[in-house]
Amino acid sequence: MRPASDADLADLTALMADPDVAGRLYHGVLDAAAAAALLETFEDTWRAHGYGMWSLRRRDGGAFVGVCGLWNRDDGLGVATRVAIARAAWGQGFAAEAGQAILRYAFEVAGLQRLVSITRASNPVAQRVLSRIGWRLEETLEKDGRTILRYAMTREDWQRRGTPSIT
Repeated sequence: MRPASDADLADLTALMADPDVAGRLYHGVLDAAAAAALLETFEDTWRAHGYGMWSLRRRDGGAFVGVCGLWNRDDGLGVATRVAIARAAWGQGFAAEAGQAILRYAFEVAGLQRLVSITRASNPVAQRVLSRIGWRLEETLEKDGRTILRYAMTREDWQRRGTPSIT
């Protein structure tokens, strides 16, 4: 994992054009210009807050796997986690591993106190991953004609789990 940068633009553009991946995200499928604008927000978030989105790459060879990280939701729901895994990497444990890394960074490095994770009710894979790593379902909402689920985790929840520190 490393902060997403211009070097990731081609991979991010392909990821955000895939309806099986981006179609499940808040913003939906993006064209090349919108993917470039999204990458710019990733970089701006790192500069402004000391957290943001990472590019996920395989340790063996550096192949692009997806993106994950923290972002400030524009709908008032708070700082959220976000994970998007390329279809070729589905089912290999990257989402859970990325989710754990995001939580460690958020609570142990960035000093955040509370996070949310939003997924569509129609995305059972994300729901299973979130539950498996300790998120609690907080609320079911209707938004833009879709049922979404808001999960939450606090720093206290994280510490209670007894997860090893990265510091």
